[in-house]
Amino acid sequence: MVAVPTAAFQPEPAPSAPRGRWFWDPIAPRQAWLELLGYVTLGVLAYTMILGVGASRFLLTALILPLPVLAPRWPLPVLCLTLLSMLVLAGSVAVEQAPDPAQDLLRLTIQTMVMGAFCLILRGLARAHAADRAALQRANAELAVARDQAASAVRRLMADVDERNQLAAQNRTQREELQRILDAIPALIYFKDAANTILGLNRRAADSIGLAAEEIIGRRTEEFFPPEQAAAYLADDLEVLGSGQPKLGIVEPYSVDGREQITIRTDKIPLRGPSGTFDRLVAVATDITDVVRAQAARARAEERLSLAVNGAQDAIWDWNIETGEAYFAPRWCELLRLDSGCPLTSMSDWRTRIASTSLAAFETALHEHLEGRSETLEVELEMVAGDGESRWMHCRARALRNETGFAIRLAGCVTDISELKSAQQKLLHLADHDHLTGLANRKRLIEQIGYCKARCRREHDYRFALLFLDFDRFKVVNDALGHSVGDALLVAIAARLEYSSRETDLVARFGGDEFVLLLSDLGTPENVPAVCERVLATLSQPYRLEGQEIYSSASIGVVLCDGEDPRDAEALLRDADAAMYVAKSAGRATYRIFDEAMHKKALDAVFIEQALRADPFEREFELYYQPIVEIDNGRIVGFEALVRWNHPELGFIAPDRFIHVAEETGQIVRLGRWVLGRACRQIRAWRAAHPEFPGLYVNVNVSKREMLVPDFVDAVTATIASAGLAPDAIKLEITETAVMTHRAALMPVLDALSDRGISLGLDDFGTGHSSLSALYQFPIGVLKLDRSFIVDLDRAESMRAILAPIVALAGNLNLEVIAEGVETEAQRTQLQAVGCRLAQGYLFARPMDAASATAHLLAAIGTDTTDSVAASDTRAPRARAML
Repeated sequence: MVAVPTAAFQPEPAPSAPRGRWFWDPIAPRQAWLELLGYVTLGVLAYTMILGVGASRFLLTALILPLPVLAPRWPLPVLCLTLLSMLVLAGSVAVEQAPDPAQDLLRLTIQTMVMGAFCLILRGLARAHAADRAALQRANAELAVARDQAASAVRRLMADVDERNQLAAQNRTQREELQRILDAIPALIYFKDAANTILGLNRRAADSIGLAAEEIIGRRTEEFFPPEQAAAYLADDLEVLGSGQPKLGIVEPYSVDGREQITIRTDKIPLRGPSGTFDRLVAVATDITDVVRAQAARARAEERLSLAVNGAQDAIWDWNIETGEAYFAPRWCELLRLDSGCPLTSMSDWRTRIASTSLAAFETALHEHLEGRSETLEVELEMVAGDGESRWMHCRARALRNETGFAIRLAGCVTDISELKSAQQKLLHLADHDHLTGLANRKRLIEQIGYCKARCRREHDYRFALLFLDFDRFKVVNDALGHSVGDALLVAIAARLEYSSRETDLVARFGGDEFVLLLSDLGTPENVPAVCERVLATLSQPYRLEGQEIYSSASIGVVLCDGEDPRDAEALLRDADAAMYVAKSAGRATYRIFDEAMHKKALDAVFIEQALRADPFEREFELYYQPIVEIDNGRIVGFEALVRWNHPELGFIAPDRFIHVAEETGQIVRLGRWVLGRACRQIRAWRAAHPEFPGLYVNVNVSKREMLVPDFVDAVTATIASAGLAPDAIKLEITETAVMTHRAALMPVLDALSDRGISLGLDDFGTGHSSLSALYQFPIGVLKLDRSFIVDLDRAESMRAILAPIVALAGNLNLEVIAEGVETEAQRTQLQAVGCRLAQGYLFARPMDAASATAHLLAAIGTDTTDSVAASDTRAPRARAML
């Protein structure tokens, strides 16, 4: 290290402040005082001379004034100039005034001597100043040299420090790199001394102990391992250090703090310390638990293999390719049902037993394996047994190859898979066929449709057709006579369909009571009606099952397909299904051919379903109300709530477009509960705002699907109660068709509603079964006559003759009768004549939104509607076009 002088670190003297343009040396303050003194002296002298002289003396004096300033730098020239000036001055004095020339001359001489002395003093002082200045410059130069030396020493010191820091960083980096290398080794590495103290370890070793490396280093082994284990480690360590020879392959247990014990293989290598003796060692341990377990498993596997080979049902064989010798285990004779002694002695004998259908496959598989193109020989063979029957064998073998890769030996086994093969064939048949009827299933049908589509693309004049059949009232048969009779009916239907079809056609059971007939080679579309008529006629014949005669008809949907049809199998089946539903709606036992109108209707149904699933009720739905009035005086007694949908893109969507979709998809449940909740809030607002209508009520339509939901009764009761209403404020209407077709399921629901005080109405009476028994069998309180009774009431006397007894019978049964669709005064008059009390229709009012209904209600009693409308459950006005 370089020693640095102390002076090098002393602060530099601060330079004096600048002294102005007339001062020559900025670092000589003493010279400044001398110059100032010269000015003062010269000024006094000049003043004395001025007092006794004229203008010429004054000018000469002015010339002498700057001389002291120049004297320090040029002393001799200044002195001469001063003397000359004095002589000139003296001459001027003698010329101008000489009253006493001697006295003036003496005075001038004295003045000249004083000036000369003054200049000499100034010269001496200037020389002293120059000497001081030179000394000061030498001192500054020495100081600069010392400063440079100090800076150089500091730079050398800093370089030495940087070098040491670089070496330290390099050593640290090397240590970190070494530690990373050790941490990356998938083994446990310890550095220990003779006292069993851990000097260092890698991350895997630290993780095995469960502590950080810093918490382990410096501690002894017995602090972490069981005593017996630590003692064994120490004994091995002392042995290695004592002999100075490494000890490799030590297999020993390893466990820490009661963790699961593993097995490790340890190599211990001694290391020399600074003293040159072996006083430390490195231990590298590898987890061989999996290897030990694998060896044990292998031993067990070999044992199991030996037992399996000896007790297996497989036949072992071995073929020495070089010598041609072959070995066939006795099990071969059993599998092939040959005489004892096994006549198979060569591969040729084996080949003679392979059926001709499998021989080529065997030869191909054998050559591919022997040539190295397959890892194993694996092939299924049909072989001829000794009794002449065919047996299926699964052959599996592997070749032993020499160093050049040439197969020198082939060994394997054969397994009798005859039963498995038979089961596979049955499974394949079941995978493509219906297990009950034996017909093709949906999977096979779709595959066959795909084949027909491919043929359409190849042959432009090729056409095929799909007939989608659904059997009417099959569920009634199933429920009434049991599933066994239902299954027997399905089997009989399948048999009749196969009988009615051609060999080129495919009959498939699509699911449940739905069947599909694929006419694979249609010819011309004009043939389809004849086929449908023939199938319908065949299926309409009675079925004799289990002693009972059963009748069942079918509805058929037809789809035609040619080479230009872009639809796939699923789309074709979907459209055929849609056509079938149209046929069912047309009266059943008929057929309909799918057309574009059906397609649009199906697309519309899909769109409506998606829109309903987006929960549009609060945003897009609104309730409209049509008054129910007394025919005699027009007084409003209630309203019927009618749902309206104003879609943001499509505008008004008629109820007949979305109600049946909601019914089919189950969205009718959510829609119905929204309608009920909205109607309850509205009637509560009306009753609260208009106590003059204490019995005002709202009729709400409900569907059979809503009523079949298990919690329907509780949901209705809770909705009415949460609105703070009495049960008489809401009346539920259900169609006559729903009641009559689901009598058994709906009867308990209707009874439960009636028990809770909720009035029930039978809607659209006269459009369904028109069973008068429903009027007293069901707990209904309102009978709504369908508008089909009303439309011709003023023109058809027969209609009045029918309507009068119905109204009278309802009156006898204490049923309230409401006539729907009243549009003319003549109809109103006829209804009064037959005794009908209540009605609704365009004659009285069209359906209107809540605000308009409130205004209409108030107008009926002549009340101002300005403040009352706010009490109703109103929303943003919508288009009245939906009325």
